[in-house]
Amino acid sequence: MAVADVFLRVPRYIVVLCAVLVQLLNVLLDWRFDGVTHSISAYAIPVIAVAMFLQYTESLLFTVGTSLLYIMAGYHDGISFALPEAIDLVFLFVVTMLIGKLMDEHRNVSQMAINDPLTGLFNRAFLFKQIEKELDRAHRYGRAMSLVMVDIDHFKQYNDTFGHQQGDVVLREAAYILRSHVRTTDIVGRYGGEEFGVVLPETNLGQARVVGERLRTGVGEHSAKSKGIQGTIHISAGIATCTPGTRTAEALVEQADQALYEAKHRGRNQVVLYTPGMGEGAEEIAKEQPEESGPSTTPASPTTG
Repeated sequence: MAVADVFLRVPRYIVVLCAVLVQLLNVLLDWRFDGVTHSISAYAIPVIAVAMFLQYTESLLFTVGTSLLYIMAGYHDGISFALPEAIDLVFLFVVTMLIGKLMDEHRNVSQMAINDPLTGLFNRAFLFKQIEKELDRAHRYGRAMSLVMVDIDHFKQYNDTFGHQQGDVVLREAAYILRSHVRTTDIVGRYGGEEFGVVLPETNLGQARVVGERLRTGVGEHSAKSKGIQGTIHISAGIATCTPGTRTAEALVEQADQALYEAKHRGRNQVVLYTPGMGEGAEEIAKEQPEESGPSTTPASPTTG
C-alpha cells in the first residue's frame, strides 16, 4: 500500500487529463495504422491508472467512455465486434471494479488511521506527529511556530445536564468552528475528550493570541446562534510558542497545557499565554470544581463560561 500512498499524492486532474490524452492517442494510432495497434491492453493502462485515483463510480464512467472509444476505433478500422472483443471489455470492467473497490477501502482505512471519527478532525496520534514535524522545521530554519490547546468549559456538567448525545453535538460544532476559523495551512486535531490542539506554523506568540481570541469568540457566538446547541458554549485556550529551549513536542504541549490550566484557574472563557514558571499546581487547577448547590437542571455554568 506504500506505492498507492505515493500515487495518491499526485493531483487527480493531472491523472485524468493524462489518461484522456492517452486514450485519444490510442484512437489516432488505430486510425493511422488501420487497426494494427488496436489492442485492449493499450486502452486498459489509462483505465487502471484512473481507477487508482478517482472514486468507484467515476472510474466506471471512465471505463464506459473507454469502451465506446475502443469499439468505435475498431469499427473505423473494419474490425468486427465479436466474442473476443466482448470478453476483453468484460475483463476491463472487472479489473476496474476490483481496483476501484480496493482503492476506496484503502482511502477509508487511511482516513480512519488519522481522523477522529466523531469530529472529523485529526486524531491525537496524527496531531502529535504534526507538532513534532512543525517544531523540528521551526528549529531548523529559525521560523516561528505556536501551539494552541483548547478546552470546552464545563463540558462534564454540560454532558450531565443534557446527555452525551448533546455533548457529541457540541464537540462536532466546536470542531467545525475551530477548523473554519484558521488557515488551511494550520493543523487542527482532537487531543482527547473535550480538548483540541491547533498547530500554527509561521506564527509567533502575539499572532497566536489573536488566533486564540478569534477561536474563543467564534465558538461562543456560534453556539449562541446554533439551534442544535442548548445554551452557550465557551472555551479556554492556552498558547505556547517555539523557543530555543523547547526542543520536544512533549515540552511544547506541556507548556500550552499549563497556560490552559491557568486560563481555567482565572475563571475560564479566556486565552492565556505561557510564561516560564507557570504550571505550579496545574494538576489541581485542571480538575473540575464540584457544584456547590448540588445537581442542576439548567445550563447555568455552560452559559456563564
